[in-house]
Amino acid sequence: MGKPNIRRNTWLFLAAIALCGLLHMLDFYCPRFVSSNLFVLYNAIYMALVLFWLDSVRWRLLPSRSRQYMILLGLMMLLYLLEKTYRFRASFQFPLFARLVWYAYYIPLPFMMTLFWMSCLCLSRSAGEQGGRERLLLIPAGLLALGILTNDLHQLAYRSLIDLSEQVGSNGTYTRGPLFWAAYAWMGLCLVMGLVALLRASQRLHNWHLALYPMLFIPLWGLLLLQDLVFKDRFRSAFFLMPEITVFCLIGFCEVCIRERLMPYNENYDGFFAAMRLPVLITDRDFSPVYSSAVGLDADRSQLEQSLEGPVYPREGIRLHGRQIRAGYAFWTVDERELARQEREIAASNRALEAENDLIRAEAAMREDQERLALRSGLLQQVSRELSPTLAEIQSILDSAQPDAPDLREKILRVALLGVYAKRKSDLMLKSMEQEELESRTLTLAIDELLRYQRYLGIEASLRDTLERPLPSRDAVALFDSYSALSDALLPDMHHLVVALNETGLRLCTDAPRPRVLPQTPLPVELLEAEGLLYLTIRTGKGGTG
Repeated sequence: MGKPNIRRNTWLFLAAIALCGLLHMLDFYCPRFVSSNLFVLYNAIYMALVLFWLDSVRWRLLPSRSRQYMILLGLMMLLYLLEKTYRFRASFQFPLFARLVWYAYYIPLPFMMTLFWMSCLCLSRSAGEQGGRERLLLIPAGLLALGILTNDLHQLAYRSLIDLSEQVGSNGTYTRGPLFWAAYAWMGLCLVMGLVALLRASQRLHNWHLALYPMLFIPLWGLLLLQDLVFKDRFRSAFFLMPEITVFCLIGFCEVCIRERLMPYNENYDGFFAAMRLPVLITDRDFSPVYSSAVGLDADRSQLEQSLEGPVYPREGIRLHGRQIRAGYAFWTVDERELARQEREIAASNRALEAENDLIRAEAAMREDQERLALRSGLLQQVSRELSPTLAEIQSILDSAQPDAPDLREKILRVALLGVYAKRKSDLMLKSMEQEELESRTLTLAIDELLRYQRYLGIEASLRDTLERPLPSRDAVALFDSYSALSDALLPDMHHLVVALNETGLRLCTDAPRPRVLPQTPLPVELLEAEGLLYLTIRTGKGGTG
């Protein structure tokens, strides 16, 4: 990123303007084809110069209202030069279009001089002074421009001496009206008031002679306008016409204001970086230093290149950052040693908190284990109470059994059936106390094992499960107890048994006769006899006994 050569750029700018003046003079003495090409060339150079100056204003000046107004001023200059091109070289088929271009040619002028005044007002304003009211000056400029553009309606700017439908703005076909002179009076007022504001700006900086340098462009402006008149009389053409004279005198005026520090100027990087006490480095694309702060960076080229991709630590705790800028790279360092110390303290605190949390979690787990053991102990006691009658019956059968007794097989099968019931009942109770719902398969497996041992007693039994949802745990235990009680009561006279688990509960179909008294069951039982079969339905969701 090389430093801008202001002097060289200034001389090149002036040389380009002089070249355009020479090309304009030759324009009138060349054949038509060559003249047209020269016209395009020097007008393109004029516009390029204005664009170059606009770009320089954008990156040289600090963000401010003055910069905004100067950029708008430059845009109006471009519009003025473009309309001059159409005004004097374009041919129009319809007189209306020619008149509109003629009127539009004078529209940028009031805005240019108004923006000049607004820029000077910003220069004279102190740092803490509120601004923005100068924008109201655009209202009279806009009204004057609108009045000129609508001249066909009132002819206050140009009074046509011929029929208006044939008027194209040729010399001798019109006279100037009061609106035209009002526009030029306004432009003169803007110029004078801008100079007054410039004097105030120089007084604010306690250096009144700063206003003298830009004011030199006022007599230069007059001399150039004079050469336009003199050269047109003697040589039919002048080096410069009024549009380019106005545009580049305004540019020169603003440029001198910038150079003389009448507005914040984004330059003197050497002094700025020399006074900086932060480690900052600006390099070109070859990583050659262009600007360096007084502290400087302790990093080699490889570290600078690596910092563009990610963080680099040339020294412990010193982090090097890099970023690409318009014409090179910017590098700076951040001291992270204090941050690292704080991070170590935080890490130590986190470790202490983690250890404390581990103790809290261990205590909570111990309490949960104790509660689980107490709960399990309570469950076992409850299961023991529930199964104590069954276990007592098993013990009684075993005590009464004789090896040579004819009913020994029936007693062994009865003990096996009661053992299966006790095993499955305890399993269902433990699961029901740990889970709110049980899969239907858990209940069918328990019933199926009872059926398997009932088959040993000569009963043909089958089981179907059509339930597709989990059961509440207490309903599953109640269904198992209800089935066990009913099947045990029907067992002496039963030869066939079909058991079905469905949405309503359990349904039993058997060839046993209806018992005189139904056993006590946790769930209600509905009985139905049909075609010699007994249907028993154990419904869930209702309390009571059958």
